[in-house]
Amino acid sequence: MRILALLIACSTGGCVIASEHVSTELRAVCTDDVPLPFQQAAPRRAVAEIQVEDVGASIESTDAHATLREVTLAAASGIDDFAFAESMAMDLVAPERDAARVAELAPVPAPSPLVAAGDPEIDLVDYLTAERLLVRVTITGDVPERPFAAAMSACIDVEGIVVEGQED
Repeated sequence: MRILALLIACSTGGCVIASEHVSTELRAVCTDDVPLPFQQAAPRRAVAEIQVEDVGASIESTDAHATLREVTLAAASGIDDFAFAESMAMDLVAPERDAARVAELAPVPAPSPLVAAGDPEIDLVDYLTAERLLVRVTITGDVPERPFAAAMSACIDVEGIVVEGQED
């Protein structure tokens, strides 16, 4: 099986996350310390979105399967911790597909970091093989009015999915 690698472009500013932010494990794809800029979307809600362009994944096996193992958010700038957070949710949105809630955490057990297990029932194959993918993270609670940032790390367990030009 070849290893899936993603190039992630930030929706604000169009920055491209360099390859050193992506590490691979046997049958998994992990991202480390991806910048996640949050903006207040409502009085008690902040949202961060990351656009993934040209994922380039394809299905190698009829048994292809992918699930989010875990997502972690660490305070990066504008905040010291997530003591204000009551809940966190992570959704994936792709063209011509329903939005998928892949992880959620409520109530938030500790101020930092936020760690949420992925939903093992949500198969991500259709999202990883899409031309475009939007990752949306929402935090509710007494969120700061000013923008703040988190560093996101996540691991996706994959099986039967390849990316053109990537080797085992």
